[in-house]
Parts: sequence; structure tokens; C-alpha cells
Amino acid sequence: MELAQQVTRLSKARLYNLVSARAIPHSKRGNKLYFDRSELLEWVAAGKRSENKTVTSA
Repeated sequence: MELAQQVTRLSKARLYNLVSARAIPHSKRGNKLYFDRSELLEWVAAGKRSENKTVTSA
């Protein structure tokens, strides 16, 4: 979880919400969550973080 917080700069609560919504790459073994650094970096670079999305109005 600390790795995910460092890479994404999101709070632990926000990360849990994203995991719950299956909106962030992760794996789960038993009761533990695992994050792969390269997958998180790709996810951030792809602009999938909600903070990076901007709303445009017409």
C-alpha cells in the first residue's frame, strides 16, 4: 500500500476506493493487496487518476 501511495500520491482511503471499484491495477492474495510499480506508473501515465482528468464544458 505504501508503494501505491508513493507512486500515485493518493491517500490510503482513496486507493481503497479505487481498488473496490477495480479502477486501479492490483492483485489480492488472501487479505493482502499487492501493487506492481510498473503497472502503477503506466496507470498514472495513462491519465487514469481522477486528479489528472479535467472536465471540459461546451
